[in-house]
Amino acid sequence: MNDNLLLSLISLSAGALLGGVFRAVFDRYAAFQESRGVARSLAAEVDALLKLMSARGYDKMLAGILERLAQPNHVVVADDILATRTTQDYFVVFRAVTAKIGAFTRRRWLGIFR
Repeated sequence: MNDNLLLSLISLSAGALLGGVFRAVFDRYAAFQESRGVARSLAAEVDALLKLMSARGYDKMLAGILERLAQPNHVVVADDILATRTTQDYFVVFRAVTAKIGAFTRRRWLGIFR
């Protein structure tokens, strides 16, 4: 009788331990998948913003401003400030995932901004 009780307790302990290990692995994988999805969403938003800036010519305007400002004798004027009007929120994904960004590793950030 004692052997059966001991075997039952050992089996219960081993089952609980294995269940906990499997649960930890599953939770870690789920967190990895979520961070990958967040990273892809951010990368898509950044890519869309860069394409929008290029399509509107902001990249060329900014390059011209930087070139003028790099001249040692240049006096800063109002045209040296890039001013644009925004009619919509271009950072929807960023605002939605701001709380999760802190969990990113350096490798994940480099994957976003390639």
